[in-house]
Amino acid sequence: SYFIEKWLEQNYPLKHITGCKSYDFVDINNNQILYDEKTFTKKGCNFCPSNMLGQGRKFDEEVFIEKSNKLIFCIVSNINFPEIKIKFMKGSELIKSFPKGKIPLKEHIKFFN
Repeated sequence: SYFIEKWLEQNYPLKHITGCKSYDFVDINNNQILYDEKTFTKKGCNFCPSNMLGQGRKFDEEVFIEKSNKLIFCIVSNINFPEIKIKFMKGSELIKSFPKGKIPLKEHIKFFN
């Protein structure tokens, strides 16, 4: 995601926030609008907070919903690289369709159409 984050900053009205764990970008016209970039791979796309992913970590639905409602997600797909797809979606809308914070691979085409 390092390379795509730099590219997004150059091609969209976003400012990359390095080292931040809660979000990746702010809107250059309104720094109250927060964006988080998540990558869609051949395993799907996990957009829940990173501290809820991995062995021994637990999914906390209440925290997930609270954080997601504050963000606009930038979902990037590189599964057909060099073709790259990008979709911006409010977290509040994304969790309506994917309440566990994961977009399965089988939903990839539908999600980007």
